[in-house]
Amino acid sequence: MKSILIAAPSSGSGKTTISLGIMAALRKRGLIIQPFKVGPDFIDPGHHTAVCGRASRNLDGWMLSKDYVVSSFEKACNGSDISVIEGVMGLFDGVNGKPEDGSSAQIAKWTGSTVILVVDARSMARSAAALISGFEKFDKDITIAGVVFNRVGSERHKNMLRETVESHCKAKALGFIPRDEGLAMPERHLGLVTAEDGFSPTFVDNLANVVEKNVDMDGLLEIAKSHPHPDPLPEGEGKLPPLQGEGWGGDGVRIAIARDHAFSFYYEDNFDILRDLGADLVFFSPLAEKALPEAIAGLYIGGGYPELYAERLSANVSMMDSIKNFAESGGKIYAECGGFMYLTEGIVEHFGSNMEWAKRLVTN
Repeated sequence: MKSILIAAPSSGSGKTTISLGIMAALRKRGLIIQPFKVGPDFIDPGHHTAVCGRASRNLDGWMLSKDYVVSSFEKACNGSDISVIEGVMGLFDGVNGKPEDGSSAQIAKWTGSTVILVVDARSMARSAAALISGFEKFDKDITIAGVVFNRVGSERHKNMLRETVESHCKAKALGFIPRDEGLAMPERHLGLVTAEDGFSPTFVDNLANVVEKNVDMDGLLEIAKSHPHPDPLPEGEGKLPPLQGEGWGGDGVRIAIARDHAFSFYYEDNFDILRDLGADLVFFSPLAEKALPEAIAGLYIGGGYPELYAERLSANVSMMDSIKNFAESGGKIYAECGGFMYLTEGIVEHFGSNMEWAKRLVTN
């Protein structure tokens, strides 16, 4: 199994687009891809999962221990040919300016992954070498083995970038993605459009073709770090402490989880932990179904974009009554972010440049 971590000097360099393109291109080659995302993020992993056909996992050096991150990484990689980790912000950016906690660099070290740097080449030529060589020298424990230039303007621009990297950097110039607004991923408030509402298979197929044409994929696979199957961690390491509270663990306990276009922000590891504790997870849609699943002991409503589906959610009175009855009968509910919004009396949404406000009732 091989692994690469796709990073960038800063946010906005095209890291997510290039990551998805590389994942899609590798999958078209018949490889089994295990995707990951550095840090606390829901939207990017959703896109990874859609492209790779395997659940993307979060590797977070700020919220979780090294033992847990490494254990999660190794467990998820079973059965894959290569893991592709999408970084967060700039390569060395973390929780503050001193330690590397929470950074992509930290995860590259913990997982032993080769770093591929995505550089936005707009308005830059020879200066790119100064940027890249600076990143190479900043932390000697990081291996930046390749560079993919994004938003390249012309063939001449491409040749200048290649020449300066070959003359001044250790990293290999792996690719040159042309400037094309058609490759931009759709956005809305709070970030990219979710996978549930996102781009079409045609967009993904085109992205894979662009990457295959403009990135040395054979070279990328060659420099990706190879990993032997590791020995398992000692008993007890790499595990989170048991969940606290009655009713959330034990064999046969059924927990209903809201999961549809309105509620899609979940970490796969949370589901694993609940299953490990003996819970039976049953997924349902507050948008489409009329009542909660039967014989449940708990209800878990994660985040998402309920404000975009407020009218449909509020029109499904039968589901709202079912949830209300479950709560009033003593049922245990855990709701976060958008899920908590759904349980309130209403959502007040601001839209438009004229400061117009609208109130959309979502619950009784």
